[in-house]
Amino acid sequence: MKKIVLAAAACIVAAGASAQINVVKEAERAMKGNASLEDVVKIITPAFSNPETEKLAQTYYVPGKAAFNNADQLLVQRQLGQLDEKGIVAMANDLIEGYNYFMKAFPLDSVPDAKGKVKTKYSKDMVNVLAGHYLDYNNAAIDFWGAQNFKGAYDAWTILLDMPKNPAVAKALPAERQFPDSTLSELAFNRGLAAWQIEKLDDAMNAFRQAKSMGYNKKQLYDYAIAVATQAKNGDEVLAWANEALPIYGKEDDSYIRQIINSQLEAGDYEKAKASINAAIAEDPSNSQYQWVLGIIYNYRKDELRRAIAGDSNVTLEDPRVKEIEQLHADARAAFQKAVELNPENAGAYAGLGMLVYEDAQVADAAAPVNAPQSYYDANVTPLLRKAAECYEKAVAINPEDHNSLTALRTIYYNLNDEAKMNEVEQKIKLL
Repeated sequence: MKKIVLAAAACIVAAGASAQINVVKEAERAMKGNASLEDVVKIITPAFSNPETEKLAQTYYVPGKAAFNNADQLLVQRQLGQLDEKGIVAMANDLIEGYNYFMKAFPLDSVPDAKGKVKTKYSKDMVNVLAGHYLDYNNAAIDFWGAQNFKGAYDAWTILLDMPKNPAVAKALPAERQFPDSTLSELAFNRGLAAWQIEKLDDAMNAFRQAKSMGYNKKQLYDYAIAVATQAKNGDEVLAWANEALPIYGKEDDSYIRQIINSQLEAGDYEKAKASINAAIAEDPSNSQYQWVLGIIYNYRKDELRRAIAGDSNVTLEDPRVKEIEQLHADARAAFQKAVELNPENAGAYAGLGMLVYEDAQVADAAAPVNAPQSYYDANVTPLLRKAAECYEKAVAINPEDHNSLTALRTIYYNLNDEAKMNEVEQKIKLL
């Protein structure tokens, strides 16, 4: 009786397997009849999880082929001007789906038989299909980007860059269907931008590195890589990209040296930061922005020392830190002044001078004797306030949206009892 039951069970299993094989064949007939990818997938889906069919290359080749057939049909409609934006995105999706199914079919189509000989049934056709659509993946990426489907764009450019890594596909690609290395490196960069748009920051950084390794070194690569690393709060990555960009684009853009110096100051390495900017100045002594950065470094160190002695009641004027603060104040002023001389349109340098002169006014005000007469302020404080206002006014004239300078001016005009100018500045701040 047990044998009969087992035999019956075996028949049931065989029938189930046969049913799944029939499902694959039915899907293949639908594919050859140009059924939609959706219909083909609906038919063949049970075969994806059946032990007898889930490891058959045919199970994935069929929907993959259907996807490419659909893409080809849509392409004809597009060439005839009959395809709307929705259809264009559908065509791009078909290309992605077709590739993904083929990638599942390839390893299953190269299984050794009982004698150890490897035979393939679908691989040659899949290789030819992929090679024939190679260039279409760039178009698909562009279409996805235009539709703001950045994940689709990322996937399409990933496929484009990965496909030549398949030796069989690479061999099937004739020269006229291949992109030059310079174009491929730019597409790798575009892939990084797409990853950034969907906030896959690690993937974006990897794509940017790939683009650089392929020879892409345009300024925008470094700028976007730094932006992504900054968003990812990866200071080491920011510093690495800034260091690479500095010798190439440092003369036209001071942001790289500022990134480097910011990292050094955040690490508490003032001397290293000063050495970095001095090296940049030696390389380009006429660079006004470098002088401005030097002034910022001096001022940063000065503020650091001020905070250190703020709570120390035993500090005297002879304290070395006090002496250093005075020297740093003078050094910062000299650097900002040099920046203005090199470039009279350097708004930041004027703002830096205004900041230092206003500090002088505050020191003079704090030094006023008890019950000091107005004549003391007129002689010692007011001229400094007016000088500070003049510096900030120049900064705002160059950069009308300089919120910090406008805010400083409002305070200075208040101290000067100049209500008209204070109100004027207040209105400008409100319009920002």
